[in-house]
Amino acid sequence: MADGVHGLKDRGFLRRRVTFFSGRPMDRLVTKTLAEIYLQQGHLDEAYSIFKILSERDPENVELKNRLKELEEELSLSRSTQLTPPAPKKIQNLEKWLDHIRERRKP
Repeated sequence: MADGVHGLKDRGFLRRRVTFFSGRPMDRLVTKTLAEIYLQQGHLDEAYSIFKILSERDPENVELKNRLKELEEELSLSRSTQLTPPAPKKIQNLEKWLDHIRERRKP
């Protein structure tokens, strides 16, 4: 699938996960309240998916657009910090510490 804004993938997460009944998604489950609950629980991807669906339904809603933008920034930030390698100074300190432990274990 193509990357969305800021490199976030629009996976259609909720559209696939929403329970189907008689072949139609239960659209009433896609609400701002559910998105807020997901946010409170730390499920940012799920909240983003819901806000995206709601924004598509109501493209003039500025509040939804702002929430989407905030989530895009937060998701981008959290993903970039997850991919940041440890600082060289930390690695150097850990290697010294490990060398010290090895020296103490020698008979």
